[in-house]
Amino acid sequence: MSIQEEVFSKAVKLAGTLAEGQEELLQTLSAAAAAGLEARLRDDVTVDDCREVFVTAASFLAVSALEDCSRGKNVREFRAGDLTVKEGSTSGTSARNWETQARMLMGPYLRDSFCFLGV
Repeated sequence: MSIQEEVFSKAVKLAGTLAEGQEELLQTLSAAAAAGLEARLRDDVTVDDCREVFVTAASFLAVSALEDCSRGKNVREFRAGDLTVKEGSTSGTSARNWETQARMLMGPYLRDSFCFLGV
């Protein structure tokens, strides 16, 4: 099984029930997450050196990206007489959590980089 297939398989399990069209999107996001992480590996590290952690972290990133893509599709407010239905998306927080966990897992294997995660 290729690394992209492993990442996709794990991402599907993490994502749970997928809406129509999301499986293909998740497959694309899984491949992109794997390629992105592989490009950032230290020169002395290969995917096989950290395969299990790599697959887990890439699948976390893919699920995070899927949640970001799906954000905003929930009903925010609906009124019918005295009945009001409000739904919001908490996927922003959840997506950031997936991403943070992925970066923590892969930290020892990635080249040094600098970025702001928040202010």
